Amino acid sequence: MHDHSEALKVVECPFPVPGFAVSMLWHERNHGHSGQRWIREVVIELAGKL
Repeated sequence: MHDHSEALKVVECPFPVPGFAVSMLWHERNHGHSGQRWIREVVIELAGKL
């Protein structure tokens, strides 16, 4: 297995990007599903670090 992490670079955007809203939607039957709840919490945590 090859380590490609060195090939990935994060750079500044060369032009201004206006802000935008991000939302998560899911079907109500999945609202209480433990796996669905977990992934929503992970996304919220990671997005909060941006």
